[in-house]
Amino acid sequence: MHTETKAIAFDLDGVLVDSVPIHIEAWRGALDMRGIRLPDRQLAQCVGITSPAFAAKLEEWGVVLPDRAQVIETKRQIFRRASATRVIPVRGADRLLRYLAPRLPLALCTMARAQEVDLTLDRCDWRQLFRLVLTCDDVSAPKPDPAIYLTATASLGLMPWQVVALEDSPVGIAAARSAGIRVVGVATTCSAVHLLDAGAECVVDDLDVPELRATLCGKHEPPMPL
Repeated sequence: MHTETKAIAFDLDGVLVDSVPIHIEAWRGALDMRGIRLPDRQLAQCVGITSPAFAAKLEEWGVVLPDRAQVIETKRQIFRRASATRVIPVRGADRLLRYLAPRLPLALCTMARAQEVDLTLDRCDWRQLFRLVLTCDDVSAPKPDPAIYLTATASLGLMPWQVVALEDSPVGIAAARSAGIRVVGVATTCSAVHLLDAGAECVVDDLDVPELRATLCGKHEPPMPL
């Protein structure tokens, strides 16, 4: 028996807007001010997690942050200034959202802060397209914990297997999969191989893919009962 997808959940950074490079630059700038230099491969691990979680990761690597809260705030300030003019939608994002919104409930499930999300939604004129917006301020645990996706499915009154999520990082994919949600990977940040290995059912390079509409609105097999 097949069931139709009842809702679509989107991550924000890297899925709908091309903001990941700015996050990396913001971390580099905040750390540079304190004489801390890290290679790009380490800075790139900020993708998909909250700023406090990445700060904790830095300390795990032996980076000393005596003013951890101030480092995080500096990073956020740098990001806000840069994103005011540089954050643009991922290719195909606006068209896909406007196609889906009249057909299915859309949820935004992001680890960005509410203040940053509000700015992006207003700048892109997307606020009215989402039935539900959840940020890191709305859940007790960040991705890869499934809390944000479990909250989304409960708020929408749906079972997890009735929802499809779009994610650009292994951390985000892990969160959705742990909640029982199928995932389409968006290879704007990580390679398709990494996203498939993390559990994405399929991967697209961006959101300007004609077949993506059918994939998101199509029918699929619900999970077999245990």
